[in-house]
Amino acid sequence: MKLIGILRGAEFSPNMTDSDAAILQAVATELRRRGHEVETMSEQDFVSAYRFNINKVCGTDRIFGMYRGADTLALLRRIEAECDIPCINPVRGIEDSSRVQLTRIFRKMHISMPESWILPLEAKLPLKYPAWMKRGEGCAQEKDDVVYVEDEMMAARAMQQFRERGLGDAIVACEHMEGDLVKFYGVEGTSFFHWSYASESHSKFGLEARNGAAKGFKFSEDALKEMADKAAQVLQLPIYGGDCVVSSEGNVSIIDFNDWPSFSRCRKDASKAIADRILL
Repeated sequence: MKLIGILRGAEFSPNMTDSDAAILQAVATELRRRGHEVETMSEQDFVSAYRFNINKVCGTDRIFGMYRGADTLALLRRIEAECDIPCINPVRGIEDSSRVQLTRIFRKMHISMPESWILPLEAKLPLKYPAWMKRGEGCAQEKDDVVYVEDEMMAARAMQQFRERGLGDAIVACEHMEGDLVKFYGVEGTSFFHWSYASESHSKFGLEARNGAAKGFKFSEDALKEMADKAAQVLQLPIYGGDCVVSSEGNVSIIDFNDWPSFSRCRKDASKAIADRILL
C-alpha cells in the first residue's frame, strides 16, 4: 500500500524533534515496518507538489496526518472527491472541529459538555460567571484564543479583543466547571485510549492552572472512552485528543476536542493504533 503522511506547517524532515513531527514519524515508521510505502512531507511541500496536478497523487491508497492549513484542506477536499483517496482524518472532520461547529454538533448529539453560548462578536454577554471565552473558528493557537473571565467587565474587554483581532464572526463562551481536568487521547475503531491529569502534564498555555491539582475524583474510564469515541464518530475525527472535567460526583464533561494531537505521553502505543486505523 502507498501512503502519504503530512505534517502541519511549512517544514518537515526525519530529524525534527518536536512532538508533532515525532508522532507522524512514529506512525510512518510503524507503517513501513508492516511493509507499506510511506512518503512524509510538510503541508507546504504537499500543496506545492500536487495543487496544479492532482493526477500525480493517483496510485496513493491513503493520505494521513496533521493538517489544518486552508490550502491543504482545499486540495485534500479535491483529492477526496476526484481521486477517491481516503484522508485520515477526513477534511470534513477538520472543518467541523471549529469551536462553533463542534458546539452545535455536541448539542445535537447530546454529548456532555459545559453550558455554552455561541455569540456573534457584536452580541451582548448573557453569561454565567466565571466563564471561558474562546475563538470560534479553528482551535486555540495562542494563549489569547481562550480567556477566563470572572465578570461582565472582563468579558466585555475580552470580546473587544476578539473583535480587534478579527477572529471570525462569533466566539464560543462556556461556564467554568470545577473538578479534575483530564486530558485524553484516542483512536476511534481501536482499543487504544489514554488519559492523564492535566496538572501532571505539560501545559501549552498554562490555562489548566485554574482547576488546580487533581483531587482524584473517581470516574468511569470506559464511559469516557465511549463518549470520546462517539464524538470522534460524529465529527469524523478518528485520530483525536481532548480535555474534560470530572466533577466530585464523577460526572464527565468534554470541554475541548481536537484532531490528531501530539500523543507525547503515549506515543509508542498510539502510533501502533493509528497505523491500525489508517489501514482499516
